[in-house]
Amino acid sequence: MKRLITAVLLMTFIFLNIFSQLGDGKFQWSGIVYAMAMPFAVFTGCAPEPTPELPPPEPVEITLTFPTVTLPSPTLNFKPTNLPDKITYTVSDGTTTWNSKDGFNGVVNSGSYPALTMQTFTQVFYKKGSSEPIGSQIIKTTVGWASANFVSIVDTNDVVLDTIPSVELTY
Repeated sequence: MKRLITAVLLMTFIFLNIFSQLGDGKFQWSGIVYAMAMPFAVFTGCAPEPTPELPPPEPVEITLTFPTVTLPSPTLNFKPTNLPDKITYTVSDGTTTWNSKDGFNGVVNSGSYPALTMQTFTQVFYKKGSSEPIGSQIIKTTVGWASANFVSIVDTNDVVLDTIPSVELTY
């Protein structure tokens, strides 16, 4: 880089010296080089190398699975069996919302609901520290006689399921 700067300065000196000898009065040489209306600039420092941009991290894809359910059952477990540390989730029944980051273990009890009713649970997944959802699912369940058990699980199209379905996430 020092050689480049030296070469530029030398070329500038030669350029100015030639024009001062032409006598056009635009440049003068008297121990100091003066340049009037130079069409270019000479830099004596070095510009820092630009910091290369790092590529964005590759998205992670995961299929969350849930514990096996044997119906009728007094509980449903909405906690994925393979939940990464970087993912949190909420479960809501429309009245109450439980949050895994607050210590919710995923288990919902049938005794909290009236007998012979259908309950809708919405599960939402988040990247830890974010409020932007990265996935969700809706599960409906039927509560049996005397609120003792959940007796069925269905999806949003009322298709009967034998377990809480897996969820595909990309984060």
